Amino acid sequence: MADLTIPITIVPVAGAKVADGQLSFEAFTAGTPIYRRTDGRWAKSRANSVNTYQCHGISISTAEAANQRFSVLTEGDATVSGLTQGTDLYVSVATAGKLAPRADVTTGGAGSYITYVGVATSATNIRIQPHNSGAQVP
Repeated sequence: MADLTIPITIVPVAGAKVADGQLSFEAFTAGTPIYRRTDGRWAKSRANSVNTYQCHGISISTAEAANQRFSVLTEGDATVSGLTQGTDLYVSVATAGKLAPRADVTTGGAGSYITYVGVATSATNIRIQPHNSGAQVP
């Protein structure tokens, strides 16, 4: 299967945890799985390295370049479109800043990390609950 794309329009619902005014390390669009670096800036997650496999949220606004302010959904539900209900979402091994189904992660090769991001609870809702297990594909 191919990486999954979250539409550019992602709207948190009431009760979702959102961090506004965050600082980007690089450019990315809304819907990108991202992690917080040790310098406090946010970068695209990619499950192929111990340095980038973590996911701390999904960007809900675009950062046009490095050192731009943006907002991130760290936990909770958001309205989106084009999802398949019941699909579990993981950080992609193949492409930084993309999501993938579990099958793609576990076939990503030895050393790939399994980082759960959330689930499509319907075709128009995503529930973000990142879990950075640190588990690797043997």
